[in-house]
Amino acid sequence: MHYTGDIFNLFALDPQELRILFSMQSLLIKKDIEGDLSTIDKVKDIFGNDIKKKKVDWHKRWKKSVLDLLEKYSNKSVDLIEDLAEIKKLVDKKQQIKKSKLPEYLIALELITFVPYYPLHKNDEISASYNKDKDYLKILFHNLNIPYEYVDKLEDSYISNYKSLSGYWAKVAIFGLAGALIAAVTGGLAAPYIAGAIGASLGLSGAAAVSAGLATLGGGAIAAGGFGMAGGLTVLVGGGALLGGSIGTGIGALISSSSDFTLSQAAKLETIAKEIILGQQKDVRTIQEIVSELRKNEAQLKSELDKLRLENSKNKENIENLEKSIEYLEKLINHLVEEKNKRV
Repeated sequence: MHYTGDIFNLFALDPQELRILFSMQSLLIKKDIEGDLSTIDKVKDIFGNDIKKKKVDWHKRWKKSVLDLLEKYSNKSVDLIEDLAEIKKLVDKKQQIKKSKLPEYLIALELITFVPYYPLHKNDEISASYNKDKDYLKILFHNLNIPYEYVDKLEDSYISNYKSLSGYWAKVAIFGLAGALIAAVTGGLAAPYIAGAIGASLGLSGAAAVSAGLATLGGGAIAAGGFGMAGGLTVLVGGGALLGGSIGTGIGALISSSSDFTLSQAAKLETIAKEIILGQQKDVRTIQEIVSELRKNEAQLKSELDKLRLENSKNKENIENLEKSIEYLEKLINHLVEEKNKRV
């Protein structure tokens, strides 16, 4: 099956799909809060930190922020879904209409890579551990009509792709940075200066823009305007931020200013490309189109890099981030071409 249409829309969630994603992420947070504290969190409790209370408070603030996005995207008041049976009915109904299950696999990947309790404003420091419950993830996957084995398959693929793109193996051999890099794989990537651009695309400003941007970005949903969709707003997941018209918009600024953001997006895109588009759908043509778009965006980033180098002393940090982002894109392109050639 070959996808037709603008390639970045392949990675866009519609309002109902985004509601499903945020609802399931909310259920993961609730499951974690209801479970036993980690050893580290128990020690913190001894010293007067009420970790569960802090997690509950964070969850409330996160929920308010993601609902800001959902309401902008849906053009109506909405709430998250608490009942898995209701989510399952919605998923079944959508799959009867859409046929393709790619949106559900995109949601599944974002559930696997989701790590809550990141900052929701500039001075927000909750410092709490998240215990990923794989058995509960299997229940969520079942309600997305995705086989249980994809919990491990998508996670293993994402971590492997992240390591390969980041040069993990060379770093481990030379510097022994395994522990630090695994922490980077599972850690949050949100930062206030990035979140402001996301929040602004929602029509928000000030602290509200930063909070909404941090909440949605940390959850893997990248909101951007100007893609020709309803309300002028598109929400991309699964690495779709690296494709199409995203360069030159607020997302282009994210790629230029944070190589960590680019690395995470590249690892997600490679995971979806290998495991679903090629692995399940055998769709070589779509991979060719993805590679073509990545090459266009790589060229734009290189042009931007040349401009920054003209003012080297003023843009040293941006230059380093952009160089890293371009390196990750080049590796991603090479990996996808190699994988595609194996299938031809």
